[in-house]
Amino acid sequence: MYRPQQGSLGLVVERERNKSENEVDGLRWYTDFNNCDQILWERYFYCGDLGRDLVPVVKAYKESEECRSRIPGENLCKRPPFEQNTTDAVPEPFNLKEWIERNRKELSQGKTLRLFPESHPCPEMNILVQGESKTELIQRCKIFGKCFLMVISSLLHFCLQFYDITIV
Repeated sequence: MYRPQQGSLGLVVERERNKSENEVDGLRWYTDFNNCDQILWERYFYCGDLGRDLVPVVKAYKESEECRSRIPGENLCKRPPFEQNTTDAVPEPFNLKEWIERNRKELSQGKTLRLFPESHPCPEMNILVQGESKTELIQRCKIFGKCFLMVISSLLHFCLQFYDITIV
């Protein structure tokens, strides 16, 4: 579930879906958004392009009897293509700026810190916060192939392939 809070930053990292292996996404609406204990409407679909594939599904929901009546009907999947994890608790949001301040000493020494502990319910998401060592940052980008950089504060200077870039 993705539900950004007011004044927060939400980041959704997507990966390519494998159509030949029937990888699908699902959209679900609930009768009560705060409890999420009764499904109102759902649809599973291959999503290769958000503009092309997501829009018709949202439109179908908005035009449905379930949307109008807020009563579940025929648009519930009897056998969903995957089992939703309903046991892991999603951690409470936290203030990233405060986290950076608490860890500023280590980050200023060039250390790399995990944003979330290894006990986080999504262990496949390994988010690292890199201190002031641009050499280590460049190495990580080369090793992993894909790198998302977000500058929170300070000066960022990095070399990307043949380009030397400074961002203030």
